[in-house]
Amino acid sequence: MRLSKYDLQVKYVESKSVLLADTLSHLVEPETAKEIPGLNINIALVLKVEPTRLESLQEETKADPTLAELTDLIITGWPDSMQDLQEHLHLYWCFQDELAILDGLVMKGNRVVFPSSMRPGTLTRLHNAHQGQGVLA
Repeated sequence: MRLSKYDLQVKYVESKSVLLADTLSHLVEPETAKEIPGLNINIALVLKVEPTRLESLQEETKADPTLAELTDLIITGWPDSMQDLQEHLHLYWCFQDELAILDGLVMKGNRVVFPSSMRPGTLTRLHNAHQGQGVLA
C-alpha cells in the first residue's frame, strides 16, 4: 500500500552483481557451520516468568480453541480476505503481521496473547497491584 504511490520497475539482477548477497551466500558452508552460543533463548528469560506459570500458559494456549486456530493461521498463512475467516478471528486481522508463535505462545510483538481462560485471573492480579485499586469503590 505504501509503495502504490510510486511508479516502480522491478528488474532482475543476478546474485553475482549484488556484492553483499554474493559474498554472504559463499560465506558459510552448511556442513561446516557451527552453532552460535547463546542464540537459542527461552521465552522465560525474556518475559521473566516463572517456569510453572510458563508451562500453564503454554498448556492453556494449546487448549484454547481460538488460539489454536490463530496458531494455525500464523503458521500456514492468512486468507486473502477477512471475510474468509471465522467471525471470532476478525479481531486479529488488523495486526496479523505482528503475530508470531514463540515457545508455544501466541505473541503480538513482544506481548503474550493470553488464553481466554486465564484472562480474568490475570486482570484481577494486575488490578490488585494498582495503587489506586479500591479508592473509588
